[in-house]
Amino acid sequence: MSAALSVLFWLVFVQAILSWIPGVVSGSAWLMALDRAAGRITEPLLLPIRRRLPGGAAVDFSPFVLLLLIQAARWAVVRLIA
Repeated sequence: MSAALSVLFWLVFVQAILSWIPGVVSGSAWLMALDRAAGRITEPLLLPIRRRLPGGAAVDFSPFVLLLLIQAARWAVVRLIA
């Protein structure tokens, strides 16, 4: 479970970084494939967070919120196992 949460954490992190660098994804086929695959996994988790965050901000904070939630879940899993 903790490993799956780690993979999810890194997918969200990489997708957030790639979204901040315009043109990088479109210039590389493997980055496009990685971005699409990460989007298929993370978007269903990000959409409910985006709906709850106030609109109008120039920066999308939903990946940051999701990363915090993933870290909290990882902490809880480790505490339950230990």
